[in-house]
This record gives sequence, C-alpha cells and structure tokens, in this order.
Amino acid sequence: ARCRAAAPAPGGSSAEKGEFSARTRMRAEALSPFRTFRKFIWFGLGASATIGTGIASIQTLAAAAHAPAAQLPLADAAQSLGIDVAGLITMIWLYRREEKSERASMVRIGREEVLGRLKLELASGKVVRVAALQETGTCRPVIVAGQRADVEATVAEGEAARADLEDKGVLMVPLVVDEQGEADTQLDGGDAKADLRWRATPVAAAEWAAWLAAQRESVGLSPTAAVWLSLRADGRIRASGKGMAPWARLAAELPPID
Repeated sequence: ARCRAAAPAPGGSSAEKGEFSARTRMRAEALSPFRTFRKFIWFGLGASATIGTGIASIQTLAAAAHAPAAQLPLADAAQSLGIDVAGLITMIWLYRREEKSERASMVRIGREEVLGRLKLELASGKVVRVAALQETGTCRPVIVAGQRADVEATVAEGEAARADLEDKGVLMVPLVVDEQGEADTQLDGGDAKADLRWRATPVAAAEWAAWLAAQRESVGLSPTAAVWLSLRADGRIRASGKGMAPWARLAAELPPID
C-alpha cells in the first residue's frame, strides 16, 4: 500500500473555545462512553451524602447538648454522622478520580491533534500535514527522535527491515534535536522515488521539537532521550518507548495495509 495524503478540507479550522475543543471532548467520550454516567452517579450519591451529613450533624449536636428534641442517643447519632461523612468523602474521591482521568485523556488526545497539524515533507518534496496522511488510512508514521547519532543509528537499523515495514505502511519520520532538546539540522530527506513510501522530513522542526518536549515531559523523560512513537493509521499513538525503535517487532506485529 502506498502512502497517500488526503485532499485538504475546504476552509480553515474553526476557532476553539476553552481549553479543549469539542472534537477533543467527543473523542474522550467515545473512548470512555460510561464516564459521564459514572460522574452523574457519584455526583448524585455525593449530594445525598451531603444532605445526610447535614442532618446527622444536627442530630449529633442535639444529642450532645441533651436537647429535648434529640431523636437519637449520642452514640447512634455519632455513628450515623460517621457513616455519612465516610460516604461523602468516598463520593468526592470517586468523582475527582473520574475528572482526573477525563482530563488526562483529553490532554493526550489534544497532543495527538496537535501532532496531526504538524507538517511533513515527503521525499518527493510535497508538504503535507500528518493528519492528511492519517485520513487516508494508508500510512503508519513512526517518529524516531533524539540527538543526531541516535537518530542515524535508528534509521540505519530500520533499513534492515525496510521491505517488511513498507508493506505495513510504515513511514519513518526522523527528528533530530540538540543537547537542549531543541530542533537541530534534520537528516537528508532521501531519494524522491526510492524513499517516497519510506521517509519523510519534519517541516518547521522547532514545532515538532516543542511537541516532542511536551510528550517527553508527560512520561518523565529527559529532553535529550532518544525516543520512538508508532502511530496508528487513524492517528492515535499505538506504542512508544525509549531508545531505538524496535523495527523487527513492528514489522512482525503490524498488520498489512490494504
């Protein structure tokens, strides 16, 4: 299968309001369709526990003050208050866990969308966005990034499995960064015909380096660590790791692209 770029969509991208776009939120919801339902349940139970805590607090205070209107002995009122408080704390924890998970999912999806807007120059000289390749479903970009020596070594290793990788739609994207993790002079783009399905060069490498820095930071890697990222044909990150890309494993695991 040959990598193809989709035709650009008419018009510019719509302005995004808020921290996350509607598209990002919808994708996060699709990946975890029951999260909203769970949040509703935890919120409802938390509201019930809040009301119960308020009532139990009044009953406990009344029992402690030996008020004539006290309906429960102090021990029973205190036990009821403890149960309600424990329930409230549990619901708050569960709700916040869902919120944290949702935000982490949207941050990850947001980074993937930023990646889709980055540009590549194919060996033919044509410049395309990563998303344009993803929309066709015919390419699986594999980003190999690091300092020059690391990237050159990874590229050289990839040549050994090139035929199998090309059959799986793999498009190698070498990204060279310097000792500060900033964009360096990139490798040669390769032969216009022989490498059309095999190599692509990052355009505006500084933007690529900034995206990579955020990706590294999210997993606690140093700015200069050699890393690789394998993308699915639909643009999601399939796998990633530190060091050289496992070309032989990718060639064995990836299914062919029709």
